[in-house]
Amino acid sequence: ARLALRPDAEESPGPTPRRLLHRRRAAPVARAGGGSAGSSGGSSGHGGSAGGAGSSGSGSGVDWPSAPAENIELAETYYRAFEVLARDADFVADVWARKPLLVAEPIAGVAGSFTLDDVREAVDSDFLEAGLGVPTAEGGWKMAPVSQPRGSSYEDAKLRYVDVAAGIERGTVVFNSAGAHVPKLGAICLAALRAFGLPNCLNMYLTGPSVKQSAPPHTDKQDVFVLQMSGAKHWRVYEPPPPSRR
Repeated sequence: ARLALRPDAEESPGPTPRRLLHRRRAAPVARAGGGSAGSSGGSSGHGGSAGGAGSSGSGSGVDWPSAPAENIELAETYYRAFEVLARDADFVADVWARKPLLVAEPIAGVAGSFTLDDVREAVDSDFLEAGLGVPTAEGGWKMAPVSQPRGSSYEDAKLRYVDVAAGIERGTVVFNSAGAHVPKLGAICLAALRAFGLPNCLNMYLTGPSVKQSAPPHTDKQDVFVLQMSGAKHWRVYEPPPPSRR
């Protein structure tokens, strides 16, 4: 998953904390491809996927909106990790928005926090959009829809997990703004919001083991956290380019 923090974003209503943690069914809409991947750099894949009114108390002392216990637990897990960075004076002064940082030690709770079973459940229970990114011979990235509607009904227009499974064998399946639609991923967005006090957006990337490169080298304008939740990838991250070239 790729979590982008946007300190320069204009304030907008956006998803509320309660909506981030609770499942909702989206209205039928046309599905379109799109998206970008990674932080400054690229990755080669060997499979994997880089979520009522009132509030609920927690061990961290943060009051979360009432939601399923597993989503509250996930929000707690990521909040603890993000809060360590947000409170670290050296990180804020020397790393934030300045240079890449590799956290070599596994962060408790990240591995396995969102699996392919979770992807299947999310796709089966909602009307999600996804794009398929395939590296080109010229070193770029071509985006296309993961699938085409099979008819005019809701179910015929809906993305299926079988389409996702087929897509990750050919390239990288991209779910842009997945944190706004999938409650378990919304919990991660809410954790980042509470820790950093900044609006953010979570994209999800799925790459199959037969795909040699999941994304070509590129630059993102946002500050990005790349979280490897399952599988394995070799990540290569470069120093940010000069502002004039971003």
